[in-house]
Amino acid sequence: MMEELCYKTEAKDVSGLVTYLGVYNSGGRQSNWIRNAVPADELLSLIESGVAGKVLACIGNAKRLAILLEILRGPKTVAMLVEKCGFGSTGQVYHHMKPLIAADVIAEDEQQKGVYVIQPHKVQGIIMLLAGISDMVDETYTQGAWENPEEE
Repeated sequence: MMEELCYKTEAKDVSGLVTYLGVYNSGGRQSNWIRNAVPADELLSLIESGVAGKVLACIGNAKRLAILLEILRGPKTVAMLVEKCGFGSTGQVYHHMKPLIAADVIAEDEQQKGVYVIQPHKVQGIIMLLAGISDMVDETYTQGAWENPEEE
């Protein structure tokens, strides 16, 4: 698979290609995804456009991350989030949920009023962000170096 990506990177004259897949089960729900040969240049353009900064600012808060963690583990009411995340009031929870709802990361469950869930189409992104963070702090599975192949 790596050789194929290297070949396609050269053939398409792009800076890189990324392939990823995964499955996440929680709270009686499952999310599956697979993406093959995503151009790295498209991913880098998310920084240039400001989209990456907006997303990271939305979720890059310890209290919002605690809310995301609990809701990823299964649907939760605001009262449950107060207890599980150590908030002092439901108002504090709503304050931190507001940007997550506005960004369409979480939503009220259509079948259960007052219960919040991660939007199905956002699970992949959250899990993949965590995978990227894991690779940044533990290079065990990272291979390669910034070498100039023309110098070899």
